[in-house]
Amino acid sequence: MFLLDSTSFGKKIQHTISIAFNLSLVLFALLSVVSIVFGIFSIYDKNQLVGVQKLLGYSSFRIVWSHAVNNWLVVFAAFSLEILMLRIAFSQLGNSIYPILFLFQLPLLIVLSLDTLIQFLLVHRQKATNFIKQNLRSRLLICVVCGLFIFTSGLCVYMLRVIDYQSIQIFLNAKKMQHWQQRNDNYVLSEISAGNDSASFTYQSNKIDHDLQNFYTQIADKKGVFLAASSHFDQSKAQRQLYQFWGLPNLPSFSLLQLSPSALKKYHISNNQGQSIKISNQDKTKYYLIPDKFRNNLKYQRFFKKFALINSTVNPSNKAQVKQFLDSHPVQIVYYKNTRSFASWDSSDSRSLKLPIIEVITAAGLDTDNTSNMRVVGLDNLLKLDRKVVASTAFKRAIANSDLSDNQLVFRSIKDSLLSDRSNYFQLLAAWGSFLFILLLAILQSIVSLNLIWQSSHEKQLFVQRLLGYSSCHKYRFIYLLISISDLIAFIFGIAFRSSYISFGFVILFALEMLVIYHSVRKVEFKKISEELKGLS
Repeated sequence: MFLLDSTSFGKKIQHTISIAFNLSLVLFALLSVVSIVFGIFSIYDKNQLVGVQKLLGYSSFRIVWSHAVNNWLVVFAAFSLEILMLRIAFSQLGNSIYPILFLFQLPLLIVLSLDTLIQFLLVHRQKATNFIKQNLRSRLLICVVCGLFIFTSGLCVYMLRVIDYQSIQIFLNAKKMQHWQQRNDNYVLSEISAGNDSASFTYQSNKIDHDLQNFYTQIADKKGVFLAASSHFDQSKAQRQLYQFWGLPNLPSFSLLQLSPSALKKYHISNNQGQSIKISNQDKTKYYLIPDKFRNNLKYQRFFKKFALINSTVNPSNKAQVKQFLDSHPVQIVYYKNTRSFASWDSSDSRSLKLPIIEVITAAGLDTDNTSNMRVVGLDNLLKLDRKVVASTAFKRAIANSDLSDNQLVFRSIKDSLLSDRSNYFQLLAAWGSFLFILLLAILQSIVSLNLIWQSSHEKQLFVQRLLGYSSCHKYRFIYLLISISDLIAFIFGIAFRSSYISFGFVILFALEMLVIYHSVRKVEFKKISEELKGLS
């Protein structure tokens, strides 16, 4: 969407750009609704003036054009509000993003053209006497406002879905804070810039992967430097099909714990003979430590001997290719004894690991997936560091020697990283919440407008029905049905998406809409019949 500056490439900035883009789309939609409704009512509210202009011989285009200035003022005001809100919510956005935002407003020209066309049709198809007597044929206008009401209701569903997602992220962030509490002293990569390696971030080069591998090789044996990650492999149908495709035997669900030799030492894991398992960072062999419980199950051996194939580009049906790949990627199976559980290193799953398969990643045995992971920002990065390591001269020298100085690597503690994420989530929630408020006002205003148009265009019919004793529910059943069906569909969507925000949000919205329509109808219903007769005459 937006092009990133070469000195500001990172997950945080990407996240911000994505937010800005999504908010721009939502604001564009809101702006479109406001422009069309305002344009139509600039004709409808000044119907007598339009009638006089038609009698004086003004062309329909000239009449419409005289009201177009109002639309441009609304567009300018709304766009200024958009820039201001984005600037307040996301202060880290540079000035270079504003030309892009202007570019995204170009479709408004199409909207304004459509708005002008609708106004032209309204003015051209009505007689001058209808404008002067305020007896406009409003079927087209009612259809347009109904369409806008349905559109804004759909937009409300989308925004509530986004707010629901952000609320879940805040909840998960709180769980992560609790789960990673014992590891707050560990540092992870927080920011990384493209620097001179822009091609690496567009997957046209793997230079930065080589630089990161070289960097890790220099610090791998230092105290306080280790690799750690965990993941869970379930026994889903898709997973079984993946195993079958690569010629792997089907295994029950298992947890995979990835550790470097230095991290392995912390766990004091021993083999079946009671000896501590020690592996050197210079060893290119891939080691898989399997619980001794599965020693007699040969499926595990066959599975992990070929496990590396899954992330390869080898054709599984070409046996010669498969054999060549496996020969060049040696694997050794070691059985370990352990009865305790391991803490999870998965940022999205805090469940403890019982009898996990341990994959030992050595500095010499790093593969492309491992090195690509090292540029991931946040908790999911394999590389974990101690505070003293990050502050050491040797660490900074390793960065310089690996040609990573231009990438401006920033390491923060896990606690600070999570706090930064939480701040972003709250900022986004506040931004979407403010736009939801604007949208709710637009929905309620469209209902009021629809009711006023309905009353004006059916004034005589409503008066006769009132004399005959018809209830307001019967007289305004079209509006009540429109609101009820629209909100019911949104409520069903909320249940389908399992989103309590959408479901309960539209229950509250339905109550507000009923209250607004009741108050709007009440003004007419409580007018004296003598006053209505004067209006009809």
